[in-house]
Amino acid sequence: MESKASIDPLLECYIDIIRNLTNITNEIVTPNNHVGADNPDKLKNGVQEYINLLVNAQGILSDSALSKVEIPLGFINHIDEGKSPNTWLMNLFKLLDEQNDKARGEALTLSCLHKAICKRLSTGRDLSLEDIDIIGKETDK
Repeated sequence: MESKASIDPLLECYIDIIRNLTNITNEIVTPNNHVGADNPDKLKNGVQEYINLLVNAQGILSDSALSKVEIPLGFINHIDEGKSPNTWLMNLFKLLDEQNDKARGEALTLSCLHKAICKRLSTGRDLSLEDIDIIGKETDK
């Protein structure tokens, strides 16, 4: 007896993350959205919900060997270029479907980007790797 209601918890998290990110993407990428006075609160609430979803996803696989700290630079570049991160995520989830360890590691560590996204929203400047708290990652300059 198969139940359609029994969806994989991690898949459910990913679906929620994508749905939420789609909402805040419009706030981040579309310049017209930055005119309204209530926009900063809307954006802040959206980002906070996004963070909570990511923390929840990490909690599901907290003991996984795949939860490495990796910074998905492609995602940062997408946002800096004013593009929707949804295309980057689409490619990432294609890799996840193929059980790609690197893609899983990146998906699980997207929560480290929330600080950088918040910083970009508050300062209005492009992101760089220095804006992100990178644990156990060396950068060559």
